[in-house]
Amino acid sequence: MKLCEINENIKHFDQPAFLEKLLGNRELFDELVGYACQQVPDELQNIKKACETKNAEKARNIAHKIKGTALNMCFGPFAELTIKFEETCGSDESAAYSLFSKMELEWKNIKAEIDRGSK
Repeated sequence: MKLCEINENIKHFDQPAFLEKLLGNRELFDELVGYACQQVPDELQNIKKACETKNAEKARNIAHKIKGTALNMCFGPFAELTIKFEETCGSDESAAYSLFSKMELEWKNIKAEIDRGSK
């Protein structure tokens, strides 16, 4: 199975682990999830723009920022993709583009999990 396929068995967002990191503080959990839901799509668009203008350094810097968010928020597969993108960007344009597409899909998977959890 590919990393980003929609599959109910893959934890795109390990919510229990994230809540545990926050010592059970549900209010902070909700605040940080809300912040991620605002910031990550914007940062993905910024990566896209940087790639379109062939600015690999800027794309890598933005990916580095997203990687930190992904690791802290327990977005495991998304973090793996951002790490690979950061390593690949600037050296293999085709591979970086493919990874970026997977990052966008993985974000949709995370967002779907968040939406399911808030109902």
